[in-house]
Amino acid sequence: MTLTSSTAAPSTTPTAGRAGGVQPSPMAGFATVLRLVVRRDRVRMSIWVVAVLVIVVMGAASVIDLYDTPADLDQYARIAQADTAVKAMAGPGYGLDDPTSGAVVMNEVQLFTLVALGLFAVFMVVRHTRDEEESGRAELVRAAPVGRQAALVSAIAWVGGCGVAMGAGITVGMVMLSLPVPGSVAFGAGCALLALFFVGTTALVAQVVTTARLARAVSSGVLLAAFLLRAVGDMGNGWLSWLSPIGWAQGVRAYADERWWVLAVLLVITGALIGGALTLSGRRDLGHGFIDPRPGPATASPRLRTPLALAVRQQRGIFFGWVVGIGALAAMMGLLADQADELMSNDAMAEMFSQMGGTPTDAFLATSVLSSGLIASGFAVSSVLYLRSEELGLRAAPVLATPIARRGWLLSYLGVALVGNAIIMLSSGAIAGAAYAGATGDVDGMVAVLAASATMIPALWVMSALSVFLFGLGPRLAMLGWVAVAYAALAGYLADIFDLPSPVRGLSPFEHVPAMPAEDFAATPVLALTLVAALLVAGAVVAFDRRTVEGG
Repeated sequence: MTLTSSTAAPSTTPTAGRAGGVQPSPMAGFATVLRLVVRRDRVRMSIWVVAVLVIVVMGAASVIDLYDTPADLDQYARIAQADTAVKAMAGPGYGLDDPTSGAVVMNEVQLFTLVALGLFAVFMVVRHTRDEEESGRAELVRAAPVGRQAALVSAIAWVGGCGVAMGAGITVGMVMLSLPVPGSVAFGAGCALLALFFVGTTALVAQVVTTARLARAVSSGVLLAAFLLRAVGDMGNGWLSWLSPIGWAQGVRAYADERWWVLAVLLVITGALIGGALTLSGRRDLGHGFIDPRPGPATASPRLRTPLALAVRQQRGIFFGWVVGIGALAAMMGLLADQADELMSNDAMAEMFSQMGGTPTDAFLATSVLSSGLIASGFAVSSVLYLRSEELGLRAAPVLATPIARRGWLLSYLGVALVGNAIIMLSSGAIAGAAYAGATGDVDGMVAVLAASATMIPALWVMSALSVFLFGLGPRLAMLGWVAVAYAALAGYLADIFDLPSPVRGLSPFEHVPAMPAEDFAATPVLALTLVAALLVAGAVVAFDRRTVEGG
């Protein structure tokens, strides 16, 4: 493509950036790139926006229906304010001194909404920054008269704009539920600014690190640290919560003497993060970061001679992050189980949990194990997606050109996922059981939680096997594994709210796992899930053997 001269295009300035020509102004082509981003994301972004809004509004509606009398509100407030573990999992409980429906909704819904918006920002910004550079598409775009800042600014504008739209939608949804307008605006504004904060954070991280995988890991780590800081702060005197952006968003105190100035803090820090990202973007080479991977040794370690050893090496850091994150959640749930009788003293909640059978404590522990399993399904899919990254990054074809067998390469990455799933569930079960035993002295309960966690493993194997089967059909189909994760979460958490029929719920493998310890162990569904996983793996091997590898 012919570049215009500096005299014909006043918006360009001569630099040494392009041989024999001139460099466009930093924002040249912004509108065109933004249209391309919107076109690529029109389906994916619609799913994100609709899913978040539906889940948040339906969740708030269910909370309002659940605590619909002054006695229920007072009872909830007493439990939430008295138990530090509840504060760690829900929030500081602003407005619960004189509880209203809005205050209870915030304590039940706000935290997971903020975490969901943070994850949304992380994944979508990396998709339009580091993913583009790794795939080579960013270089093709920059070969046209497009400025070096246009792509980053378009990603920030698009993802940030959608985050603001979700915040506005949340405000409208809360008002439609007859909650006070000022509190609804405060809730929506806090959500929007939290999304913008992680847009800025991820954009900055994407300039510092070199790979998309590391950018996601670091940005997600910031989100996890924000969650843990807020949890520890809310369990204590509260000052640590002010070191967390999640704590700031909650500090707006929606439906409880709103503090609008906190929004200004989030806005200023977000502006600084975005400004830092833009500054660093103009000072680095395309495809590189300020922290490039250090060169490896000239000779590989003998321990890396097999595809399995390489797969383990690639995933060990992220795997331990999953173990720590799910373990922290399991510990909190184990501590909360001691309060199950009080938490379920509300008639509607007791009726909901009674469907699982057993005592309220058993039902609560079963729900906790299910929560750990649903979250761990994220690792089950993401671990298998390393296969996709290796193939689309054109690293698989050179490996498979050696005597390494296709099946061995495929099953090595799958093996890491399957073993990793088992370790995550067993460790989380041990942690939750130990926390419960420490709070109650019930050692038998610890064993029951560990057994329940072990029973959840075949469902995770099905999720991994489904992802590898999709990959066997084609690398781009593998991303549909995330649809299975989203559906499992929908069936696990919102099936009653949406009144899903049993056959539809049954599409989730987690629906077939015995809800231990509330239910007795049943071998048939566990064996059936294991068989389904094996059949999917066999199908993946056959499909992968028959197709062409990208770059091969």
